[in-house]
Amino acid sequence: MKPNHLATTLFALAYVILAGSAAAQDIGKKQLDNAIHSTVLVCPLLEMSDGSLVAIGHGSGTVLDRRGMILTNAHNLYYTWSELNPDGDPSLPSDDTLRLADAWAIYYAQDPRMMPTLLCYAQARFSGEPGTATDLALLQCIVEERVVPFRCWLELGNSDDLQINSDVFVVGYPDFSPSEAFSSVTFWPGTVTNFLSEGGRVLAVGTSATISPGNSGGAALDARGKLVGVPTFGIQGGGGMHGYFLPVNTAKELFGYELPGGGGVPVGGQIIDGATGQGVINAGVYVLRAGVKCRELFLSSGEFDPQAGEKVFAQAQTYVDGKFWMPGKLPPGTYSMMVLAEGFMPLFQDDRIRIGGREPEIEVRLTLTPITR
Repeated sequence: MKPNHLATTLFALAYVILAGSAAAQDIGKKQLDNAIHSTVLVCPLLEMSDGSLVAIGHGSGTVLDRRGMILTNAHNLYYTWSELNPDGDPSLPSDDTLRLADAWAIYYAQDPRMMPTLLCYAQARFSGEPGTATDLALLQCIVEERVVPFRCWLELGNSDDLQINSDVFVVGYPDFSPSEAFSSVTFWPGTVTNFLSEGGRVLAVGTSATISPGNSGGAALDARGKLVGVPTFGIQGGGGMHGYFLPVNTAKELFGYELPGGGGVPVGGQIIDGATGQGVINAGVYVLRAGVKCRELFLSSGEFDPQAGEKVFAQAQTYVDGKFWMPGKLPPGTYSMMVLAEGFMPLFQDDRIRIGGREPEIEVRLTLTPITR
């Protein structure tokens, strides 16, 4: 999606500091490789009347953890019919109302020289407001309640540490290739040139690194390869387009404990067949709300409470080898668990997970008893 959706009126009163650019220092090869493999292409999709899905643009995104949580721009999640129907076809709508896309395809390149290929479809988890200083969103790759795990992700930096002339590097998938093919992922070195601020708060950071249409939602990295911003828009002037990224600290404030270091803890693990020792596929794993005991899922008659779903905080299904990850992080607290799988006795464990908020992640291993006939 084009990264110019932020209305320049938002920054009309901004205090702008301009500085000349300097040669950026080389980022380390290990950090560069990780950044490239942690950057994905995001395609919003529109469902047609025949049930098919059609791509209606593309942007970039950054993988934040192994659970496939992807940070991107909120405007990559939406579309308007005025954009899709610029010629005013009377058989189609043509208004400017923002509409949420029906799905998002995530493309990933094993070889960064090549065009990315389809990895999975994502769900929208959280979104700020497109066209504003909170033009940020979280997507997650979840297929039939299974979290799609990733092997590479970026560590969050601190955008408050950025200064004029700080080295920055922009990674993303620009939209400058022929219509029948995507460009490979691109890497643009540069420096911080200026800040757009209002009321003592930095709203956006200007950079000499190129931010092209399609790069929006990608990664702005510091010299250590940490994520410090999300390339979002450009302002025409001074002989060309000047690119800006939103500070990563804005995402930390918006999405709280869902982000790494935000106080929430990723929870995953494995469900095992007690008879064979093998993983159980397609098991339903349920984490109850903090403090809820498993007995509270049942009525006094012993029957399952029809309202029990309201007492579930998170749920997931196991995939290969019986492994799973909860789609969201769990805030500090004590949680009971329930596991249901065809051919096995239900498993209930009170207070199975205890989270203090400092754990990097928690993995549990639970064993199911097969039903014998």
